[in-house]
Amino acid sequence: YIQETTYKYVGYGAGEFDVAQAGAKADFTCFYIMGGVGVLVVAVVLIVLFVPWGPVTTTTALPYDCNAGFANWQHGWSLSKKAYCCAHKGRGVRGAVAAAPAAAAPAAGRELAVARRDE
Repeated sequence: YIQETTYKYVGYGAGEFDVAQAGAKADFTCFYIMGGVGVLVVAVVLIVLFVPWGPVTTTTALPYDCNAGFANWQHGWSLSKKAYCCAHKGRGVRGAVAAAPAAAAPAAGRELAVARRDE
């Protein structure tokens, strides 16, 4: 690289007098940075769109559905389902105990024991 120091006059405002570097390469740093920022923006948008942000609700499954098969509970339910539904839901209890399920929790066990002996 040799800098030219002699100039030839070509007229007022004409000519190029800047020092030119041979083989100057373009700087793409700005494109790299903007590309990285663009990828981050797309990632954030995808996360916001596809991640469920609502409240997480968990349910615990009950061991028996006391409404299923209630029309034929005496013959269709197992003994464990009868005991569970009698104790927790007041369903599947013989006699007057079914009318007051909250107060009949101790009597429900006795009524079920009587029902077992009858079967």
